[in-house]
Amino acid sequence: DLDIAIAPIKDTQFNRCKSNIKWLEHSMLKTPMVLSDVTPYSNSVTHGENGFLAKTTDDWVKYLSLLIENPAERKKIGENAYRIVTKDWVIENFLPR
Repeated sequence: DLDIAIAPIKDTQFNRCKSNIKWLEHSMLKTPMVLSDVTPYSNSVTHGENGFLAKTTDDWVKYLSLLIENPAERKKIGENAYRIVTKDWVIENFLPR
């Protein structure tokens, strides 16, 4: 029953090697997210469409405030993320590889 999820990480070599699993999991639950604008998230998220990518403290405040104050935007972002994950990130698409 989360309204909003966050994934703050620093831009380090170690973090750039992580997966986007947090975004995938929350997308399956239709939970909108604000994430650090760092790989792996920047490779998966289209900013403003299926999540928000934050670079600065001001970005974090701006995007979290937007989602907190706008239930329709939360729903839209969550639905868009769900649609992308259930279309592009299903196991059947990766089995041939």
